[in-house]
Order: sequence, then structure tokens, then C-alpha cells
Amino acid sequence: MSDVPIDVILIGLDEQQEQLIERNLGGQLNVVASEPSPEHGLTTIAANPDAIALLFLDAHPEQMLRLTHQVSSSLQTVVVVLSATRDPHRIVQVMKAGAKDYAIISDDNVSDVERAIHELSALHEQILKDKHGKVISVFSAKGGSGATTVAANLGNVLQRNGLEKGREPRKIVLLDFDMDMGDLSIFLDVRIGYSYQEILDNMYRLDSELLYGSLTHHSNGLYIVSHCNNVDAMETVAAKDLTRIVVFLKQHFDFVIIDGLRGFSEKSLAALDNSDHIVITLTPDIPSLRNANRSLQIFGRLRYTEEHVHLVLNRYNKKPGITADEMADALGRPITCTVANDFPLVNKSAHQGTTAVDLSPKSKVAADFQKLGYLFVDAPKRRRRSFLPFRRA
Repeated sequence: MSDVPIDVILIGLDEQQEQLIERNLGGQLNVVASEPSPEHGLTTIAANPDAIALLFLDAHPEQMLRLTHQVSSSLQTVVVVLSATRDPHRIVQVMKAGAKDYAIISDDNVSDVERAIHELSALHEQILKDKHGKVISVFSAKGGSGATTVAANLGNVLQRNGLEKGREPRKIVLLDFDMDMGDLSIFLDVRIGYSYQEILDNMYRLDSELLYGSLTHHSNGLYIVSHCNNVDAMETVAAKDLTRIVVFLKQHFDFVIIDGLRGFSEKSLAALDNSDHIVITLTPDIPSLRNANRSLQIFGRLRYTEEHVHLVLNRYNKKPGITADEMADALGRPITCTVANDFPLVNKSAHQGTTAVDLSPKSKVAADFQKLGYLFVDAPKRRRRSFLPFRRA
């Protein structure tokens, strides 16, 4: 077993059993959450996706079997079912439900629990490496900076085959976190069929295939989740619910791209706190510069590391106005990427419900978005041209 303690979640254990585990395995395991009731077990496990789940069967056997099945089918969490007895019939039921192991826990002995964790530690580490997609939040320094345009086009270039030759298109989902005035669905001309509330209501039974079939799917391959038209339903989705959704979706998608962040509300912070990268969109003007500077200061207080925050200067024209170098000097850090100012192309793509990358893949705008995409995936290696040796006659 690794020298680093493995995170575990305890579901259905009483206080004495929890103390027994912590006393005997405290140096090997780190209990990140504990929930005595199986009714709230799925929520607890979904909120801690990097932990192994230890479920005690005996107090609520039928509920624990159902929970084991729900976790195994909708999440990629390693489940170990604990019991005080070695019942062959129960063992078969547990393994059919999707548990990875069955371990005995007695009043004074947790050696079988230790065995199970030890045997599953390598599998757990491999799942952690493989299962998580990356979360990119697109944060608007000011209104009108083109954050939705950046989010949609970035998703498009990450999804396309061109970024990594020989690989299947990546699975990309776009989330619109502006619950009141979000326009991602309008920008891409799609009707949202599956909202945030429906994902929350059905999370326990949504495996990858059912999820892909339920979410709104654009013709260019992008998946989109947005608010529904019911204002009352939108208000019931809290910041903690959005966190659960992000954690859930990144287990099924290569990239989760979040749009609609225009401030530091609880919902915006839920997105930012769960992001691997933050893209700040700004335009070459004084209001945008001022707001970007404020945002960077707040990000610093929130302890978001600089290498994960990227400045994208949108609608950039080198000739008139403030230059990228001047913007960088004023902000005290380099501009990560510039996107050319091509209003006719971007406007035309929006009217056609697609992206500039799709509409004109050889345009300067598309090339700029490709460069932005290479921040998050490796650029394909360029093949060197070979020449036949020159021979004199």
C-alpha cells in the first residue's frame, strides 16, 4: 500500500465501528466523510469521487445493495461492502451489485478490511488517473467580452480530431451557469432537453450511455446543459447541486467547459473552485482591463494558482487601440492567447447556430482557437519532410 493514506468514505457504520477503523487503520486510511444513513449515501459518495466507499451491509442490507448498484452504475467509485458475517448468498448479491470486494469487520478486528483496501489500492489509483476529465471555466472580465464565443469555440477545437491525430473525437460538455440570462443554447441554436434539475433527479441511474443519449447534442459533437424555462425550477438548483453535477459529469467527459460566469456569486465560486483551468476573457479596452485586474486580485485571495489562470484577449486587432503587450504590462502577467477580431465571421456563425471553427476552419479566428486548445492538450507532432538525396548525373 502507498505511504500516502487512501481517502475513504464510511456509509452505514456506527460510531464504535468508525472508531475501530480510525484507531487501527488511521495511518493507512483518511476518512473524508461519514454518513450513517444509506439514504444520503449516494450524495456523500458523489461529493467525494476520489475516495473508496466502505458500505456496512448488516444494518440495512437491501438499501445497501441498492446503493452499491447505484454507485457502481453511475459513478466510478471503488465500493467495498463490509459485514460481520461471511454469508455466501450475500457475497454473491454484493458482487453482482458491483462491489469490488466483501470484507469482514468484527468488534475488535479490521484485518480483512485492511486486506481489501490493500488489494484494491492499485485499481483505485488507476481509476483516479483514468476517470477524471478536466474542468475549464470561462470567466468574463466584463459583459460583452465574448465569453460564450470563446467557450463554444474552445469546446469545438478540443472535440475535433485535428488536435490529436488518430484519436476518436473527445467527449466535451458545455455548461451554462448563468441561470437567469444565459444564452449558450441560443448561441448554438439548440433546445435544451435535459436540465440541471433532471440530472440531479436521475444521477444515480445515469450511466455513460444513458447520459449521452439524454443530454442535448449539437450537430458538431458538443453536448450542452443549460437552465430550463421554468424560473421556479432554476431557483431550486443551489451551488452545492452544481458542484455535484460538475463532479459527476467530469467522470463521463474528457472536458467540462463552464460558461456564464460573470461575478463571484456562490454558483460562480462552485464552478471556479472545481476548475482545473480558468480562462478569463477580456477585450482591449480600459473597462475590461480594470475588471480583469480586479478578478486576478480576487483569484489570488482565493489561492487559485497563476499557472491555471489564462488571459485570453478577444476581438484583438494589432493596429488601433491597446496592444497585447500594453495589456500584459498593466496586468503584471502575460496574455496567454489572442483571438483575432473577425466580427462578420463570428456573427455569421452565431446566426447559423454553430461556431467560427466549424464555419471557417482555416480562418485566423479558428487558428487562434486552435492555439488556445493546445494549452489543454498536447499539440500534434509535425512530421518532418523527407527529401530524396540529390545525385549528380
